[in-house]
Amino acid sequence: MIEVTGTDPDGDPIARPLGWKAEQGRMPVIFMRPERAGQPALAPGSGCWRG
Repeated sequence: MIEVTGTDPDGDPIARPLGWKAEQGRMPVIFMRPERAGQPALAPGSGCWRG
């Protein structure tokens, strides 16, 4: 599961994995694909997504 945490300079959503542990190393930054036409835009605090 991931959580949208912000946007990049182009306005595309950025996310982080939930439950990431320090022993797993540096937390990755996840750049999300644009939504399909007709789908609501992802935004910080908009919930979680399972891939």
